[in-house]
Amino acid sequence: PDTLCPSPSPPPALRHILLNIARNIAQTIKSNSTIPSQMSGNKRPAGSALAGILTKKNREDDRAAAEQSASSSASATRSNPFLHNPGSPEHMLSTFLIQSWSEARRIVPRGKFPATEPFVEIEARIGIIRSPYGLHDMRIASSGPKRVQIKGRPAIANAFLISSGDDVVGGGTRPTFEGSITRSHFVHWTGGGLSEPSPISDAFGIIASASTSGSESAQIKKELVEVDSVETVYGGYSDDNRVAFPGEHHVGDVITDPKKIGRMECKAKVTGMDIALPAAPYDVRLQLATEKILDKDVREPPRGWSTKRIKRRRSYTRRDKSFAWRMDVTE
Repeated sequence: PDTLCPSPSPPPALRHILLNIARNIAQTIKSNSTIPSQMSGNKRPAGSALAGILTKKNREDDRAAAEQSASSSASATRSNPFLHNPGSPEHMLSTFLIQSWSEARRIVPRGKFPATEPFVEIEARIGIIRSPYGLHDMRIASSGPKRVQIKGRPAIANAFLISSGDDVVGGGTRPTFEGSITRSHFVHWTGGGLSEPSPISDAFGIIASASTSGSESAQIKKELVEVDSVETVYGGYSDDNRVAFPGEHHVGDVITDPKKIGRMECKAKVTGMDIALPAAPYDVRLQLATEKILDKDVREPPRGWSTKRIKRRRSYTRRDKSFAWRMDVTE
């Protein structure tokens, strides 16, 4: 009343109106809140009770919004035909290695069992699985983990099986795979080489720490091997063959450098698996392939090639050969 009316005492009519408003507010608080109002003996003012109502209402609104968002996310996951087979990426990789073992035993070159030289290669490439629907530059799924139903219970999935062998999840159109990473990731992941701890050393399970025996760089170089190579590859032949020359090669080099000899090889896919990783920056393609050298003495690439690529590659392996994989970073 002192705020509304500067006089020491408001007029009787105005005071009657203000008292009625106060009673209505108190009655509303008492009937709609579990927190007792000041009128029922609580020492907190009625304003605190009203604030409690608003806080509770805000919490309910936030919870409803979160549930709606989760429902929308789950609905979007269900509507995407490629996100119907969630699982663990480690389990998918293990399954593929077992399948590759069986396939490799089936195609062992005749008369060469047990095999003493590699005749197949298992390759895991990182890149983007692109959707065959909509815009061609769209990733198969939006970034971030997905809420799914696993055995009737809600769960968070980080990986989805897209294709295995000739089978595509959902029986739809096979998506394309673009094997590449961004230049910023290339620089960030490989720029330090073996001079400092990096994602490369982490990938090989090397925990480097400065000690009295040497620096972190010395410890990493002791356990990892780094090899640089440059290769020129001519491809696009109708029979899927390709010709590779060491270093940078140009047609006609046989005249100026007759000692530069290439090889013709054929790389044929046996089986593969595509795994979408929406929670990661990139997806993964696994492939088992045979790689046969058809001719070790190629002086000039035969006619029929349509592509030429200069591959600058940096490869990493464990010096003690305790890790079966080799990491190739190709520019």
